[in-house]
Amino acid sequence: MNIIKVCFFVFLTSLFFVDAFGDSSTKSAYEKANETRLSPFGQAFKKARELGQKIFEFKGKKYTTKLKGEKKKKPLIGEKDLFDEKTNISKTKLSKKTSFTKKNYFLKGKKLFDEKKFSESKFKFEQDIVFNPKSEKSYLYLAKIFKKEENDKLQEQNLNTVILLNPKNEKAIFLLTLLKIKKSDYKESGKLIKTFKKICKNLCEKEKELNKTLQGLQTK
Repeated sequence: MNIIKVCFFVFLTSLFFVDAFGDSSTKSAYEKANETRLSPFGQAFKKARELGQKIFEFKGKKYTTKLKGEKKKKPLIGEKDLFDEKTNISKTKLSKKTSFTKKNYFLKGKKLFDEKKFSESKFKFEQDIVFNPKSEKSYLYLAKIFKKEENDKLQEQNLNTVILLNPKNEKAIFLLTLLKIKKSDYKESGKLIKTFKKICKNLCEKEKELNKTLQGLQTK
């Protein structure tokens, strides 16, 4: 009986020491047992969190490790942040420079046009269009240049582009009407004159000139 009591006392003592100080093999087994309770997705999620990954892949799909309501940590200022800051500054400067360049091409083109340097101004207007495809002013000036060069096809193309960008551009409609009259397209000319009459603001007196030119050709 005494032997049984001694054995029982030794057993209780061993249990106390395991609980108090822990056992590496017992702890490892507990962790493994705890992991087996998680689903495969849960295990993948936990592993990714432990590795500090923001995104992890599971069965061909990507998921975030961010928990709902978890706030994003602000990064400390370091070399990367300073580099990014410099990059942003550079981008801002580049953006301003590009914006200035866009205006600069058109202004240079207009100056050359006024100086009757049509070949050089054409190049500047084309450069402006590369940076700003919706520059109706550059298309209009190109049409004027092609008119002087008597290139009816390219003149009409550029005028149509202007009207497409701005259906109320009275200068473009006026020039296109003259071109249609020149081509003896009386039906289209009549339509354009009616449109011109509706939208004109600064060139309304030109309507009489258009009608007179059209009537003069029709009576011939």
